Amino acid sequence: MLRQFCSSLRLRLRCRAAVSGVVSRALCSNAAASAAKFVPNGTAANGTFVSSYNNLTDKKDIITYLQRHSLMSKPVNEHVVVQECPFCHATGGKIDNQWKLYILNRNGCFKCFRCSSQGSWFDFKNRIQGKNGKASISVAPLIPAPAAPAAPAATVLRASEVHAEHVKNRLGNEEAMHYLTQERGLSPITLEKYGVGLTRLSFGSGAEWCYTFPWFDEESKMIRYKARAIEAKQKQRLVPKGGGWSLFGMNTVGDADEVVLTEGEFDAMAVYEATGKPAISLPNGAGSLPPEILPMLERFSRIYLWMDHDTAGVEAVPKFVKKLGMARTFVVSGLAKDPETGKSTVHKDANDAMRAGADLKAMLSAAEPQPHGQILDFEALRD
Repeated sequence: MLRQFCSSLRLRLRCRAAVSGVVSRALCSNAAASAAKFVPNGTAANGTFVSSYNNLTDKKDIITYLQRHSLMSKPVNEHVVVQECPFCHATGGKIDNQWKLYILNRNGCFKCFRCSSQGSWFDFKNRIQGKNGKASISVAPLIPAPAAPAAPAATVLRASEVHAEHVKNRLGNEEAMHYLTQERGLSPITLEKYGVGLTRLSFGSGAEWCYTFPWFDEESKMIRYKARAIEAKQKQRLVPKGGGWSLFGMNTVGDADEVVLTEGEFDAMAVYEATGKPAISLPNGAGSLPPEILPMLERFSRIYLWMDHDTAGVEAVPKFVKKLGMARTFVVSGLAKDPETGKSTVHKDANDAMRAGADLKAMLSAAEPQPHGQILDFEALRD
């Protein structure tokens, strides 16, 4: 009896190992096939770009994500297996239709052995979020101009005309120029280089003057702009709604293979102003790093990530480092040492550091590949 039980147990273990091997080969084959389908511009054939620098190092990331979306899962060897594939038709509660979705721990590649859905970890998340690979970078040649009160109908201007009008507004507004040059410490040359403008937009409580930060495509044509109200900076808008994605300042970097990536537009301009190094900013601050902009960053061999020194910025660092690639991403801590006193001071962001007279070149030189203990812990941030 004991001999028969042991023989049966060994058989079950061999079968389980065999199944695991088949699943691993299928997922690895899928990953290789996805890599083979990449076209020269770095976009996958299915429309989702995954940076070659990307690192997915912990299956906890996968399990946590599945839990957030109420998908029951369990770890099995080198996979995470999901009970109900979100891409399958209804299982009817039948056990034979469940636990068919396998996700590889080391890179997030997935395959469902029921509905045959498969792809990268980014594909999985995009489908869960309802994007289904439809998001893409597009060039919008026309942008509606702000409606003039006396005009019978809104005039439609080309993007280049809209941008020129914004820059003209900024140059003609003494109060705005004083704020940008005296309070923010930015020279007219830097403002011109980055194309900062000024326009009036309605946020429901009436029209307000807003600074505009243009996004350009690879041909230096404006495809969209970000507007931020002068009086209430929390009032922000991307125009046109649903337009393409880019990065503020991307048109200024030339053929550089290193770049500074900041959380805000004023910070990117401050870095350039103080160091002369190419600097760009995230489209939505610490909130997100859209997959659509990853192809634009692929050409850089080194990225200096300079997030705000607050809770949101600190919490975003590990996520962004993982997306950008740990080997090429150097995190700027926000600490600056006074050369005379030797005392270290924490600055909230790059623009604050520049205005305080900190040595931004030294701060960049002190950047490290991994988030460092110099970054304030969350308890210190709350004080």
